[in-house]
Amino acid sequence: MKIKSSEIKNIIEYVVIIMFFICSGSVIGLLNPRFFDPLYCGMCFLMLICIGKKLNKTNLYILSFFILLYLLNYLFNRTFAVNRNAYLSYIMRMIGTMCLCSYFKIKDFETKYVNTLTMISGIGTVVFICVYLFGITKFENLNGYPMLGPFNFIKYYEVRNSCIFWEPGAYQFFLLYDLIIILNNENWQFSCLKKIQFWILIISLFTTRSTSGYIAFTVLLLWFVYKNWKKMNQTNKGLAIIPILLSLIIGGMWFFGLDVFQKKFSLNNDSYVIRMNDFVFSLDIIKSNFSLIGHGIESDTISHLYDTYKIINNSVGIFTEIITLGIIFVITFVLIMFKRVWNRYYR
Repeated sequence: MKIKSSEIKNIIEYVVIIMFFICSGSVIGLLNPRFFDPLYCGMCFLMLICIGKKLNKTNLYILSFFILLYLLNYLFNRTFAVNRNAYLSYIMRMIGTMCLCSYFKIKDFETKYVNTLTMISGIGTVVFICVYLFGITKFENLNGYPMLGPFNFIKYYEVRNSCIFWEPGAYQFFLLYDLIIILNNENWQFSCLKKIQFWILIISLFTTRSTSGYIAFTVLLLWFVYKNWKKMNQTNKGLAIIPILLSLIIGGMWFFGLDVFQKKFSLNNDSYVIRMNDFVFSLDIIKSNFSLIGHGIESDTISHLYDTYKIINNSVGIFTEIITLGIIFVITFVLIMFKRVWNRYYR
């Protein structure tokens, strides 16, 4: 059975992209992975089969290797009460994403990714501004974070835009990838639609009030201007410098004028203390309890290690993966990711 209607095909593709966001693990905890992970996996697989496309052999080999590592991790750690459902969720996400990668050409995926996130960000930013101006009563989501409306993040009396994502730091990562796709366009002369999308993403990024997001965005703009400087006329050069100067000025005021830079690295800053403790103690766990295949997903072993070092919720992602899934998994994943990114944007 092949889907012939281009409209239905287009709708299914956008639904799958939305499911891709939901199953990334970065969306607010109102979404149940036991329901969405198998749904995402099934939809990606059916989309691939119904359209009549074949699995990419390279992606299939990569998937098989990672599933093997998951199974080895599970078998070696199952006596330590690992979370079997978490393993199934991760494997279903990987199968679904492998089918998605086999289905989409990179250009098509990027186009739909940009369109989908821009639409979500536009709605989220409008809601954020309205909520901020009119002060809608706050409530808590399932993660326990105080929220000001479903699209907004308030913690320690800060108002920050997190859209549908569980916190602004996660949201800014998706926004920056969106901006990389737009700015990496071979024809840097943007259409009217691209300009609208670009400014929606910039406004959304600035309302996250993410320090790392501001720094990364400034670096991205500098790279873009450097890459395209010779192609630009004098007017476009002036226009290109404006957002860079604004980023540097706002960044300077943010870091130095408002003492945020000093506070970010102060022992009086809870975020800094938690992250630094996580970094130091996680590194110590890796050195003293080294494992090639990891200590299991949500296992008793990891709970005991975290309790011993007083780690509440590890904020250092790569260390979490090394402790959980092992050094082989992390090194392989990072190498493949960087190879794909390099081939995509620098070859």
